[in-house]
Amino acid sequence: MRSILQKLEGQKAWEAEKLWGPPSEIAEGGSGRKLYIWKYDTLPNVPKAPGLVVATLTINSHNEIESTHWEQRGGD
Repeated sequence: MRSILQKLEGQKAWEAEKLWGPPSEIAEGGSGRKLYIWKYDTLPNVPKAPGLVVATLTINSHNEIESTHWEQRGGD
């Protein structure tokens, strides 16, 4: 997952949507920034893992992926 997210940094937000489909949530922030959030038990193009995978991308006002974060919840 880490290598996938590293490749997305600096790309346009639609690249992540092309990879995973529409985000499950988009949160509007200040200065034109947004958080795109995917919460799924499986994401396309990501190896299956037990539990819930949450990927969060910070999108800047130019619609570019500024930073990324992911975590796995549950499935222990």
